[in-house]
Amino acid sequence: MSSPLESVHAAAGSTAATHGAYRWFVVFLGWLALDFTFVDRLAWGTVAVQASDSLGLPLMSLGVFVTAFFCGYVIANALGGLLTDRVGGRVMLASTIFILGLLTFCFSMTTSVAMGMMLQALMGLAAGADIAATVKLVTAWFGVKDRGKAIGFLLTAAPCSVMITNAVVPSLMRAVGWHAVYQILGVCTAAFGLLSYLLVRDSPVREARHQGPRMPIWPLLRNPQFVLLLVAGFGGYWAVWGFAFLVNALMVKQHGLSPVAAGAVVIWFGATSLVSKPIVGFISDAMGGVRKPLMLGIMAAFAVMMIAFSFVEGTFALTVAAAAVGFFSLAWSPLMTATVAESGGRSRVGLATGVANGLWQFAGVWSPAAAGLVFQWTHAYHAPFYLLAAGPIVSTIALVWVKDGLSAEGR
Repeated sequence: MSSPLESVHAAAGSTAATHGAYRWFVVFLGWLALDFTFVDRLAWGTVAVQASDSLGLPLMSLGVFVTAFFCGYVIANALGGLLTDRVGGRVMLASTIFILGLLTFCFSMTTSVAMGMMLQALMGLAAGADIAATVKLVTAWFGVKDRGKAIGFLLTAAPCSVMITNAVVPSLMRAVGWHAVYQILGVCTAAFGLLSYLLVRDSPVREARHQGPRMPIWPLLRNPQFVLLLVAGFGGYWAVWGFAFLVNALMVKQHGLSPVAAGAVVIWFGATSLVSKPIVGFISDAMGGVRKPLMLGIMAAFAVMMIAFSFVEGTFALTVAAAAVGFFSLAWSPLMTATVAESGGRSRVGLATGVANGLWQFAGVWSPAAAGLVFQWTHAYHAPFYLLAAGPIVSTIALVWVKDGLSAEGR
């Protein structure tokens, strides 16, 4: 017979094993939630031409609808982060996903530009809170020294959703039409929202709901370390989105590649950016949660690779260079996201994540336009890459002044 003490140890070990398995299930559910969010967002880019023809709308509505979604998405990041801290990650994730599903279904009934813009803006408002909710859940289930790999896996949702959208939506649209595409996406998204409410728990232990101070954002904005992280993340995304949006056209113009050949080169950029996130997360956790040296090295290498890419000639060399740029382009993001979330302490994980992600979204708006203007003014192929590389260079400088161990729980 086992002693009472042995029984207690056995029960504790069983509970720890259960929590260990379940916390990865939480990460997987968060990953699926972000996939639904991005697929619902990206689907318009695939169906826009058919939708514009069937509704008699001008093709410019493609850009208008994307802008409307973006506006709602940015607003929702900060507000959604605040609400996440108040109601918890589980309720926020489930409710916003469910509402996003309903709005996605309603978008299938769009009959005018005004109606479409309104629904896309509302879809953005619903989708914008998901990143804060998922990151809050991950930080609750994973400790400071082992959450790098979890967030690394979580953030692979964005590149995966691009592949899922392009693999599924075109065939689905051919089979059932664009109206039914949004109806199917809406039903699936709403059903997943209900499922996540039933399956997700906020943390391993029951905690009292934290209401937060009246103006919780100001302590964050007065924290120089948090501001440095905002700058560092913005610089990284400045280069990422500028490269992703412009590199195809630049290669076609400079190297005479066909659009298909240029696309084949950029595929490797996406593939290596996908695998680098969990790899770097595992490395960080294996080093005991160290992040700053890794982020510094990655950002510096990203800047070097960006400039080096502009000097490469030949399709094979361009493919290898694109893969190298892709690996470093987002390898820093899980470490940055974890550090930003921890900088707010347990009470402001959602708010810190939402504010940072909302600001970083603007990098994707401004950098492609700025790099495009530089190329138009100078007619120099290298000039846009120099401008984009300035982002991670600034990030590297900002990270020099960031301290490891910003989290209150870490200290």
